[in-house]
Amino acid sequence: MPRPSVIDPVSSPSSNSIASRNQKLNNTQVHTIQQSQQQQEQQQQHHQTNLSQKSLRKGSKVISWLARKLRKSSEIQTKIKQRSLSRSEKNYWIHSSEYTNTSSARKLHQRNKM
Repeated sequence: MPRPSVIDPVSSPSSNSIASRNQKLNNTQVHTIQQSQQQQEQQQQHHQTNLSQKSLRKGSKVISWLARKLRKSSEIQTKIKQRSLSRSEKNYWIHSSEYTNTSSARKLHQRNKM
Protein backbone atom coordinates (compact mmCIF):
# COMPACT_ATOMS: atom_id res chain seq x y z
CA MET A 1 0.00 0.00 0.00
CA PRO A 2 1.44 3.31 -0.97
CA ARG A 3 2.03 5.77 1.70
CA PRO A 4 0.02 8.91 1.58
CA SER A 5 2.07 11.92 0.62
CA VAL A 6 2.54 14.59 3.21
CA ILE A 7 1.53 18.01 2.03
CA ASP A 8 3.86 20.70 3.14
CA PRO A 9 1.60 22.98 5.25
CA VAL A 10 3.76 26.02 4.60
CA SER A 11 3.46 25.73 0.85
CA SER A 12 -0.23 24.91 0.63
CA PRO A 13 -2.57 27.68 -0.57
CA SER A 14 -4.73 27.57 2.54
CA SER A 15 -1.72 27.83 4.81
CA ASN A 16 -0.45 30.81 2.79
CA SER A 17 -3.75 32.63 3.24
CA ILE A 18 -3.77 31.79 6.97
CA ALA A 19 -0.18 32.99 7.33
CA SER A 20 -1.03 36.14 5.41
CA ARG A 21 -4.09 36.76 7.56
CA ASN A 22 -2.09 36.13 10.73
CA GLN A 23 0.60 38.54 9.55
CA LYS A 24 -2.03 41.21 8.90
CA LEU A 25 -3.57 40.63 12.34
CA ASN A 26 -0.15 40.87 13.95
CA ASN A 27 0.59 44.09 12.10
CA THR A 28 -2.78 45.51 13.16
CA GLN A 29 -2.20 44.51 16.78
CA VAL A 30 1.29 46.00 16.80
CA HIS A 31 -0.03 49.21 15.26
CA THR A 32 -2.87 49.36 17.82
CA ILE A 33 -0.46 48.79 20.69
CA GLN A 34 1.86 51.50 19.39
CA GLN A 35 -1.03 53.94 19.08
CA SER A 36 -2.18 53.09 22.59
CA GLN A 37 1.34 53.68 23.96
CA GLN A 38 1.58 56.99 22.12
CA GLN A 39 -1.78 58.08 23.52
CA GLN A 40 -0.69 57.14 27.03
CA GLU A 41 2.55 59.08 26.63
CA GLN A 42 0.64 62.11 25.33
CA GLN A 43 -1.78 61.91 28.24
CA GLN A 44 1.10 61.70 30.71
CA GLN A 45 2.80 64.68 29.09
CA HIS A 46 -0.46 66.61 29.12
CA HIS A 47 -0.96 65.73 32.79
CA GLN A 48 2.60 66.82 33.63
CA THR A 49 2.07 70.06 31.73
CA ASN A 50 -1.15 70.72 33.64
CA LEU A 51 0.58 70.04 36.95
CA SER A 52 3.44 72.34 36.02
CA GLN A 53 1.08 75.12 34.99
CA LYS A 54 -0.95 74.66 38.16
CA SER A 55 2.21 74.79 40.24
CA LEU A 56 3.36 77.95 38.42
CA ARG A 57 -0.02 79.63 38.99
CA LYS A 58 0.07 78.72 42.66
CA GLY A 59 3.64 80.01 42.97
CA SER A 60 2.65 83.20 41.21
CA LYS A 61 -0.24 83.70 43.63
CA VAL A 62 2.07 83.16 46.59
CA ILE A 63 4.57 85.66 45.21
CA SER A 64 1.82 88.22 44.63
CA TRP A 65 0.52 87.71 48.16
CA LEU A 66 4.01 88.12 49.61
CA ALA A 67 4.60 91.24 47.54
CA ARG A 68 1.34 92.77 48.83
CA LYS A 69 2.29 91.89 52.40
CA LEU A 70 5.74 93.40 51.98
CA ARG A 71 4.29 96.55 50.46
CA LYS A 72 1.83 96.87 53.32
CA SER A 73 4.58 96.18 55.81
CA SER A 74 6.84 98.86 54.33
CA GLU A 75 3.89 101.28 54.20
CA ILE A 76 3.16 100.57 57.86
CA GLN A 77 6.83 101.04 58.77
CA THR A 78 6.87 104.35 56.89
CA LYS A 79 3.73 105.51 58.70
CA ILE A 80 5.20 104.51 62.05
CA LYS A 81 8.38 106.45 61.27
CA GLN A 82 6.35 109.45 60.19
CA ARG A 83 4.29 109.31 63.36
CA SER A 84 7.33 108.97 65.56
CA LEU A 85 9.02 111.85 63.73
CA SER A 86 5.95 114.00 63.98
CA ARG A 87 5.70 113.20 67.70
CA SER A 88 9.32 114.06 68.30
CA GLU A 89 8.92 117.24 66.24
CA LYS A 90 5.83 118.13 68.26
CA ASN A 91 7.72 117.48 71.47
CA TYR A 92 10.57 119.63 70.21
CA TRP A 93 8.24 122.48 69.33
CA ILE A 94 6.32 122.13 72.57
CA HIS A 95 9.49 122.20 74.63
CA SER A 96 11.04 125.00 72.63
CA SER A 97 7.87 127.09 72.86
CA GLU A 98 7.75 126.46 76.61
CA TYR A 99 11.34 127.53 76.81
CA THR A 100 10.61 130.60 74.76
CA ASN A 101 7.54 131.34 76.80
CA THR A 102 9.37 130.91 80.09
CA SER A 103 12.35 132.94 78.94
CA SER A 104 10.13 135.73 77.68
CA ALA A 105 8.14 135.55 80.90
CA ARG A 106 11.37 135.89 82.86
CA LYS A 107 12.40 138.86 80.76
CA LEU A 108 9.03 140.50 81.32
CA HIS A 109 9.24 139.79 85.02
CA GLN A 110 12.73 141.29 85.18
CA ARG A 111 11.58 144.39 83.28
CA ASN A 112 8.68 144.85 85.65
CA LYS A 113 11.07 144.76 88.60
CA MET A 114 13.09 147.59 87.24
